[in-house]
Amino acid sequence: MKVRGGEGEPRDILIVMLGGLAELIQLTPSITLLTRAYPGAGIDILCEKPYKTVLRHNPHVRSLIGLDSGTGGRLRGVLERLKGNYDLLIDCTNQFQFALISRLSGIPTRVGRVPYLSSLFFNKPAAVELWSDAPLEPVSLRLCRFMGDVCPAVRPGQPRFVIDRQEVAEGRRILEDRSIAPNRVAILCGTDLSSPEWPASYFVRLAAQVLMEGNMATVFIGQPGQRERLEEIRQLSNSQVSILPECDIRTLAGILANCDALVTPCNALMHLAIACGVPTLAIFGAENPAVEFPYLHLAHAALVGEDLECSPCGHEGCKEIHCLESLSPEKVYAHLRELLANVKR
Repeated sequence: MKVRGGEGEPRDILIVMLGGLAELIQLTPSITLLTRAYPGAGIDILCEKPYKTVLRHNPHVRSLIGLDSGTGGRLRGVLERLKGNYDLLIDCTNQFQFALISRLSGIPTRVGRVPYLSSLFFNKPAAVELWSDAPLEPVSLRLCRFMGDVCPAVRPGQPRFVIDRQEVAEGRRILEDRSIAPNRVAILCGTDLSSPEWPASYFVRLAAQVLMEGNMATVFIGQPGQRERLEEIRQLSNSQVSILPECDIRTLAGILANCDALVTPCNALMHLAIACGVPTLAIFGAENPAVEFPYLHLAHAALVGEDLECSPCGHEGCKEIHCLESLSPEKVYAHLRELLANVKR
């Protein structure tokens, strides 16, 4: 591999990843692979500034560089920071502007891909398309194949989100201050997209079933844009459920670390919980598990859905929610109990 000063192994590696929470979490197995391939190298991550905290405390990441929003903020100062400081750049953006920065940076080995002209910008054009309108495999696996020229392209392992003791203690305090007893099941009720959702009344029935277990408590986790839905759940339950306010990613991770399980639709926070090691049951409707849920090999991750002729449809033009309305709270609860039993074995 070309490095500063000739040939050899890279000492300084930069990964450019401008995705959101789910993409950064699914990047972590590839970071681990790079660390194993080049144990003496330092790995820096260039990401959107709001998501810098996602990889905080990750032992394989040396530093995090946050980008401001807007084209000007993205470009200003980036090129100067790259020049002369890295042996290997891995551009996961699929964006022309960052391909150009990669080329102008003079970094000896550059891995990436943009439509049609990859060879003009990268001296190791990636063999696969990382982002596409019709993905056939999960992001975590595509990332490993994307980096195949510079580290072993094997199936990724478990994603990793590192929480420190102070964050876990803060999460415990938040739950205890609201008198939410131990043996907690956290429930998220929102998706990331404007797509059909499991009915609010089903979430209430699920919470009631958990409470009937006798030794378990439930807590609904607040999310941005879900206030109306959470208020509907509160009214349907006659205010008998505990609902936490919205919080930042790291506070949420600390809360989840103090829960015995999470029930959630397919969303970015699903990836967060699994990366934290929290037993997670994902409710799937129109989503494709083969793409969105690369975790069936993990003991603490499971999904539940209805196998209908039309599923998975990917929500394209779908105005119905048969796949969700036919998925009863009783079936979800049965899968939750099975997950908890498997984790305890």
